[in-house]
Amino acid sequence: MRELQFIELYCTVCHHYSNTIVVEAQRLSNNFCPKFTDEECIATYIWGIANQKQTVKGTYDFINEFYGNWFPNLPSYQAYNYRICYLAEAIRLLSSVLLCGIGLDPSHTDHVIDSMPIVVASAKRSGRAKAASELCSKGYCSSKDMWYYGVKLHIFARCNHKSMPTPAMMTVSNASTHDITVANLLIKVKRKNEDFRR
Repeated sequence: MRELQFIELYCTVCHHYSNTIVVEAQRLSNNFCPKFTDEECIATYIWGIANQKQTVKGTYDFINEFYGNWFPNLPSYQAYNYRICYLAEAIRLLSSVLLCGIGLDPSHTDHVIDSMPIVVASAKRSGRAKAASELCSKGYCSSKDMWYYGVKLHIFARCNHKSMPTPAMMTVSNASTHDITVANLLIKVKRKNEDFRR
């Protein structure tokens, strides 16, 4: 079954390579005709990512070990790495084409959510505290390993490459509310705002 998925991936890459992404992989030399084709290079790289290989070296070793007989012309790691770098724009274009094909926005942004406790009463008094009862409740903070009475500050942030996330929305809930409940609420608000802008 896994082998069939790999074959389907390769056929998809071949189809889009000849119809779309070849413009990002053109060479100036008419004599450039490698035995290990661009289609093979792109398909093996994507297959490595699909199998949780986080680096080009990890992908190369994975393909060489488990699919070496499929690709008898697999070059050295240095040559493979060079080809992946050269084909970076072609791979990016292919990703956009595939995302559009399954109905996703290729410019989508990943988000993260985190929370921090705002303590009104510490563990010893958390069971008896009644201040601001319309907002506060007793809850447990696993990261600090403590019970407390108070609220949670939730931050919904947009991920940034190699830098801190940018806060997009913030809200407060009582201490007993689970993060996933607030996350679902904030995602709905975000979608409504996007629909309103359209």
